[in-house]
Amino acid sequence: MSHTKLTRARGWFATGVCLALLAAAAAFAETGRSTLRIPLGRAEVVTSDDEVKTVAIAEPKIADAAVGSSRTVVVNAKEVGRTSLVVYSQGGRFTVYDVEVYVPNADKQVVLHVRVAEVNADAKRALGFDFAGAAHDNTPMLDGTISGGLFTTRTSLPSVPLLPGPTTDGVISYVRNAGNLALETAWRALEEKGDLKELANPTLVARSGEKASF
Repeated sequence: MSHTKLTRARGWFATGVCLALLAAAAAFAETGRSTLRIPLGRAEVVTSDDEVKTVAIAEPKIADAAVGSSRTVVVNAKEVGRTSLVVYSQGGRFTVYDVEVYVPNADKQVVLHVRVAEVNADAKRALGFDFAGAAHDNTPMLDGTISGGLFTTRTSLPSVPLLPGPTTDGVISYVRNAGNLALETAWRALEEKGDLKELANPTLVARSGEKASF
């Protein structure tokens, strides 16, 4: 065989290989990409133009999929989130679906933060605050003091300015700028004293009109 004929034969062979590779690539090509939005707890039936061979899903916790018939796939929404579904058809072709599971009427949900605690029986009787105040005015009717609360020994008549110390730690005070009115309150924090023990701190989410429990 002459050199020219050999070169021509090699050229035709290379062309044939390229065409075969292109045909194989086309056979296994992605036929499209679609988006599925499925409400939580619902199912969606996906119809394929070709015969379905098998399916695969990236995150089974969010959704699962199964072949329903020769041309349908059933997708069940299990958890809020996003995942990908691949449907393989006849001839190696496949379609990719972006699956989004959402909660319908999410803007009408009610979120409740609950705190369950155990309180010392003796300490809870002292829960509250004390107050003491003093007012000085040129009018005799307004000149005097006031005090009260659940644990009155915690507060004393305030001085101006109010200085930190044994009788003022944890105390909230208010002094009028003119200096003729002073108010002092004391709060008892049971949790800081160890009289309150938190047992649970759940967050409940429910749709409007529905019940939630823990």
